[in-house]
Amino acid sequence: MYCLDTSIIIEIFDGVEKIKEKLSAINKHSFCITPLALCELYKGAVHTKVMERRLAFIDALLQQVDLLEFTEHSCKIFALDYLKLKREGKPIKDIDLMIAAMCKTHNKILITTDKKHFQHIPELKVEVW
Repeated sequence: MYCLDTSIIIEIFDGVEKIKEKLSAINKHSFCITPLALCELYKGAVHTKVMERRLAFIDALLQQVDLLEFTEHSCKIFALDYLKLKREGKPIKDIDLMIAAMCKTHNKILITTDKKHFQHIPELKVEVW
């Protein structure tokens, strides 16, 4: 039901209490992440002094969440949203549009701390924590 954006996952790693409380109120089997968020997590992990700790966190996270698939339908949604936002003069980074397209394809609610990254994407269900 919920897809965790990279920004939320980093807050979990950093031990932000309000995020942990909100997550604990939701059935933990209801969470997924995108392969793009996973790429961002690995990229961040290898560029930090606590690399081993971050990699262990990612391994543990992957045992608890599902990984969304980037389907052909997701690709079409990405392209249509890209065109719509470009015409409106509201460009969004491709990676954020791809994350949104996967959430829309799989009918997931995106949980993020980055409202401005996703606020103009049509029909995206998003919660900003």
